Amino acid sequence: MLDFAILAAQTVQVAAMAVWLAVALRDNVTAPRLNGDSIAEILALEAMERQYPHHFAALCGRALTDPARQRLLFRMIVLAESAVVIALTLASLAMVGALAGGVAPDTAKALALLAVAGFSAIWIAFLTGGNHYVYWLCHGNAQRTHFDLLLWGLGTQVFLALA
Repeated sequence: MLDFAILAAQTVQVAAMAVWLAVALRDNVTAPRLNGDSIAEILALEAMERQYPHHFAALCGRALTDPARQRLLFRMIVLAESAVVIALTLASLAMVGALAGGVAPDTAKALALLAVAGFSAIWIAFLTGGNHYVYWLCHGNAQRTHFDLLLWGLGTQVFLALA
């Protein structure tokens, strides 16, 4: 019974990530300016230029102001999110299959672990790229959100791997 309960809890975690990221992806597809404009502002160091001109002067060489390159980066983010939503959905279905006895639990957990690693990788990329563009200085809420999402991903990876 305990093994079933653990597998069920793991399934809920993976499915919740699939739903959360699918909602975020939907917003990025149907209202791309919502996050696209924020990403463009961070890449261009616009808030830093307004709020901290002396820091901007030292780091202005990092600014990415070309709208075409900003849009390309945003499209790459949407593609990555799409791939991870698909992986998380397939992993969730495999986990449900394992609960029903049609898929080996180890196989389902391995798929889930890889999919959740993809979820974590998105937030690692945001934190790393955001650090390069110093988003912690003017966009701390975004950084905190990305850090929290990374912790969710890493915690779920540990849960999948250890239980």
